[in-house]
Amino acid sequence: MRKHHNRLFYGRYTHKAVFDMPWASYLYPTTDEHLSDIVQSPQPEMMRYFNGSDFKKMNATVLPKARALAYIIRKYRNQMKFRIQQRETIIYSNKKLVSEIVTSFWDEWKNSFETKNDYMAKMDKNTVLCSRLPHKKYQYQVWMKQGCYTSDDKMAKSLSAYMLGKPDVGIPANKLQQHWLEGKSDYDGSGYMYVSDEKCLTPVHLILGENIDKIVKFVKI
Repeated sequence: MRKHHNRLFYGRYTHKAVFDMPWASYLYPTTDEHLSDIVQSPQPEMMRYFNGSDFKKMNATVLPKARALAYIIRKYRNQMKFRIQQRETIIYSNKKLVSEIVTSFWDEWKNSFETKNDYMAKMDKNTVLCSRLPHKKYQYQVWMKQGCYTSDDKMAKSLSAYMLGKPDVGIPANKLQQHWLEGKSDYDGSGYMYVSDEKCLTPVHLILGENIDKIVKFVKI
């Protein structure tokens, strides 16, 4: 049964597939070196767990499947996340890769989940879906460029007058940012502040201008 889900898995992946793979624990440790041994060696190190008649069973059933899964994990490690736990193995990735893995392990496949398309439409690289906004109210995280703090004292005073002590507008994310706004520090490094909404964000844009490194938007679902 395919079920729809309202958030990205691990904040990144759109699809999740669950498999019944009690033999997958033999892939541990899941380092590239160990997975390569399983894929390439005629008698992988994992076979030390088997003896006598178990070797034939291992070669006939478990080893081909273990090699296939080891190959997939090693090749697509950067495009997926996986969890191996007792009988179940869970794969998180994009639709294409998850579909290919389900096809490869059709007999082991138990279930799949996907993120709703309407939530995906809201996403870009600087958008974060969340169940609760930061501090329960702030929709934006404004990052400043490294090295810009000491370049313009007027900028610090303008931003301080606009937001410092006004939590409905925004708040500094840490003490270093706060001390800079208060004129107590010439902090020179990257940092960020929270801004409550788009209306409050506009003056921050005008004050900081090209000193903004990026703006992260939080979307509550």
